[in-house]
Amino acid sequence: MLPAKFRSADGERTFEYHGLGRYGRDVRQRIDALAWAGFTVPALRAANGFSRTNLHLAGCRLSKCDLGETVINRMAEYVAVRAKVCAVSQDAVHIHELESMAQFNFQQSTGRELPTDFSLSVRRPVIADAQMMPHTWLKTFKRGSLLKLDCGTHGDNHFFPGPVDIAWDIAGAIVEWEMSDGHRRLFLARYNDLSKEDVSQRLDPYITAYAAFRNGYCRMAASAMAHDPAEQARLLRDAERYRCALMEQASRPIAAAAAYR
Repeated sequence: MLPAKFRSADGERTFEYHGLGRYGRDVRQRIDALAWAGFTVPALRAANGFSRTNLHLAGCRLSKCDLGETVINRMAEYVAVRAKVCAVSQDAVHIHELESMAQFNFQQSTGRELPTDFSLSVRRPVIADAQMMPHTWLKTFKRGSLLKLDCGTHGDNHFFPGPVDIAWDIAGAIVEWEMSDGHRRLFLARYNDLSKEDVSQRLDPYITAYAAFRNGYCRMAASAMAHDPAEQARLLRDAERYRCALMEQASRPIAAAAAYR
């Protein structure tokens, strides 16, 4: 489901298909804006819709066990910058389609219905990263800096979310890193401070929508992988993880009310 990607024989460069004409140009502009801000590696135009990235950085991919104040601060900085450099107009966002997706996938995953007043607010429309998983972050060996990889295409391809509020990436980070309440508070406080806005008021529906989308995506992918039982099992494992995230998110208001009583 991903665009073609190749590595040069010497291992120094990668070539990824970003699209012909303005499509590829838009992707490279997003990547380069984030690279200029120090968050990723620039993408150079190659040929036939491909972009070239020069790899001069040795490092290791992060995992959930790396989550801490340093990583949380870096992610909050990245999302705050992305909200500015990848901003789009409100007219580009088709939020009702995303709400319908969330309602359908939530029902398919949990057997329950979302509340009739479920809605997604859009205050900071962007082309989202949509890949806030731990393994998309690289810690460089030489400087110890944290760089975001694979940050140009997923928010504007054939899959959801499409142009959306920046809360999508904040929700994605919370779900993918399986943040505790303490980590979540730190992440939101740092983002709110950097962006000068309070995203928490509109965040919970986005956590639901994000987990619902990823659950549906993994189930769909698993159904296409009958020829590879090991990969199918991994996808079903992840689908279950997202289903559990959905159930946990659905129970949060109930748990809070019970604690208050």
